[in-house]
Amino acid sequence: VQITLAESNSEPEVFIDHNRTDVASGYTGQEVKITRVGSTFEVFYKTLEFIVKVDFVASSEFPHLDISVALPPSFRNEEIRGLLGSAPDDNVENDWMQRNGSIVSVPKTYDALRGEDA
Repeated sequence: VQITLAESNSEPEVFIDHNRTDVASGYTGQEVKITRVGSTFEVFYKTLEFIVKVDFVASSEFPHLDISVALPPSFRNEEIRGLLGSAPDDNVENDWMQRNGSIVSVPKTYDALRGEDA
């Protein structure tokens, strides 16, 4: 699931498996369930039972997305790495990792970052 802001559009766009998808009245697939209330999207990942909440903040100066992640209680004793950055080592160069732990280089500019899968 990808939720993004288009330059020419004031509304967020939702992509599921690289396909733009209308989720105004909700979406239920094999892996995720998406609900939308107003400007808030809630993405529930069924297998891992965690929720990503995305709030669209409309602003004429800086429209943006506020993102929060709710992990289930079963994750409380786990070491979480790579979710919102890596282990607390203050090294921003290793904040993006693949599942196997290999480091993905972080784009250095905004233009390099736009449109890339994180």
